[in-house]
Amino acid sequence: CAMANKTINPTRMELTRLKGRVKTAVRGHKLLKDKRDELMKQFMEVVRRNRALRRRVEEGLEKAGAAVRIVTTPAEAQDACALILPGVGSFGDAMANLNAAGWSDFIRSWIAADRPFLGICLGMQMLLEESEESPGVPGLGIFPGSVRRFPDTPGMKVPHMGWNTVRGTGNSPFFSTSNEEYFYFVHSFYIDPADRSLAAAQTDYILPFPCAIARGRLLATQFHPEKSQSAGLELLKKFVSNITPEEKTR
Repeated sequence: CAMANKTINPTRMELTRLKGRVKTAVRGHKLLKDKRDELMKQFMEVVRRNRALRRRVEEGLEKAGAAVRIVTTPAEAQDACALILPGVGSFGDAMANLNAAGWSDFIRSWIAADRPFLGICLGMQMLLEESEESPGVPGLGIFPGSVRRFPDTPGMKVPHMGWNTVRGTGNSPFFSTSNEEYFYFVHSFYIDPADRSLAAAQTDYILPFPCAIARGRLLATQFHPEKSQSAGLELLKKFVSNITPEEKTR
């Protein structure tokens, strides 16, 4: 399996902005020391978050029986048996990184050919046309629809963070319709696809929303399977088992 490194670091532009703000604070003394310290903490958190996510996804797939290879260019992923698109950060920054590195057209072609694909969190959201997080920034547009922010609701916190139940819709063998399972979520936005049959599983938080989509050999989840213990591992095993022996020998 190939995991796109560009998408594991969707906050590269965010990192650059934070670096610049820290340098400005140091050179011009325009910010108090505690503000500079806070900016540096943000910078370190972005770096730590991206590295931790990549390692968690690697470990989860390896436990599921896959050999994982980190790739930085589409050319390196051409002979992979599966492509994984994880992501944290903002929709706009992530799409800018995909476009700059030539990943966008490659991912569209990969999915059009029905090759095994796994999108996680932001990696699922980018499959749609647009997001309220970054108005005016086109997504990959593989599926019609939008990414929307949870509405402000008294007594309910955004982001949606922690464990929640997931139930299958009957549209995909990846999820059971006979029982609910718990998966781990961290997000402020949810997908709203035009084609409701895309939804492989659903969750309730403030409102019901599709937390996973599936089409052919594509699987994408809003929750983090790599953080979801036994349920997440079983889902990753199902994804890996979807890869044919011929593909595994590439």
